[in-house]
Amino acid sequence: VVLARGGEGTADEVLRNADTAMYEAKRAGRGRWVMFDDSMHERVVRALAVENDLRRALKADELFVIYQPVVDLATRSPVGVEALVRWRHPERGLIPPDRFIPIADESGLIVDIGEWVLRQSCCQAKGWHDQGYADLSVSVNVSAVQFAQPRLLDTVNRALADAGLQPQALTLEITESVIMHDAESAVGMLRALKHMGVRISIDDFGTGYSSLSYLKRFPIDILKIDKSFVHTLGINDED
Repeated sequence: VVLARGGEGTADEVLRNADTAMYEAKRAGRGRWVMFDDSMHERVVRALAVENDLRRALKADELFVIYQPVVDLATRSPVGVEALVRWRHPERGLIPPDRFIPIADESGLIVDIGEWVLRQSCCQAKGWHDQGYADLSVSVNVSAVQFAQPRLLDTVNRALADAGLQPQALTLEITESVIMHDAESAVGMLRALKHMGVRISIDDFGTGYSSLSYLKRFPIDILKIDKSFVHTLGINDED
């Protein structure tokens, strides 16, 4: 349900406000109603400005990738890295990921950003292998929008081929909520990716609706339990 107050605006403005309220209602979840107010319009304007800057950033090489190490606790040695995208704005400096990733998701820019991160990560991993770190793997996050793209398989295959990286050195991380959105389709895509030789990691496990029966069907290599379940291990007996 969408309610929009027209005020003194024209019919076009009332429709625009109703459209804004509709998207707010969708973000809030099903079965909601939202009353438009000026703060919504301000948020839309700010988001549009970030989106425009982000489009420019993609072309201006303002995005970069940092690599978070994955350490084997038994040997205390790094066994892999997780690729994380960052944005250095020429005027505002570093933009936090939670400021631009949601906007990239909503605008569809996340597909181009995700493909760029994948290419950069594969090339970097190949560089490390050539330097003697042959066992180091790289993990790259796959967004919900990317996972739904029919070209995902071609994108992954091309990134590996261009970098000269072996598929087993790449891990694709997909959140539990993404694969459970359409579990039947997800199984097919995961099996196709697995057939290519890449590893599959399920992120944020425990926050969605999956069950052990689904886990048996998903061809996964790594299960990352959501931090809300483990961040107080050793402190809270229930955890």
